[in-house]
Amino acid sequence: MTFENYQYTRPNTDQLKEQLAALVERLNSANTAKETIEIFNEYNELRDNVSTMAQLSEIRVTIDTTDKFYEAEQEFWDEFGPELDSLYSKFDEAIFNSKFKEELKKEIGEHYFNLIETSLKVFSDEIIEDLKEENKTTEQVNFALDEIEKQNTIYKVKRKYF
Repeated sequence: MTFENYQYTRPNTDQLKEQLAALVERLNSANTAKETIEIFNEYNELRDNVSTMAQLSEIRVTIDTTDKFYEAEQEFWDEFGPELDSLYSKFDEAIFNSKFKEELKKEIGEHYFNLIETSLKVFSDEIIEDLKEENKTTEQVNFALDEIEKQNTIYKVKRKYF
């Protein structure tokens, strides 16, 4: 499948929050390592789909910074991204604290648990608003740099041909 054929759909945030909360609840009440792995795989599939939509939006707004639709989508992701990180963090915490942790390390790999441990140390719900502000500022800087680059290109073309 080529890039142009990928369909972008903004996720339903309420539905996504419910799905992730349900996965955390199921993970916490799992009775076997096998059941935990199945939930983990469901989580990864959901996360991959959401990540694909976020990446599509980011790439498409980068390709055409004048596209108002994807500009609005990027604003959505800048705002929702930190909330989504919080939801992911809750799942990570649940799997990190799973009673089947040792068995999961054999199946998933110890490195994954090391990554989760680090992520849990650096993320807190207390910084969500700061992360949203950082995203907005980063987008403003990127837009300004893009405009400067366009003006510089125009200047070079004028200088070369006129």
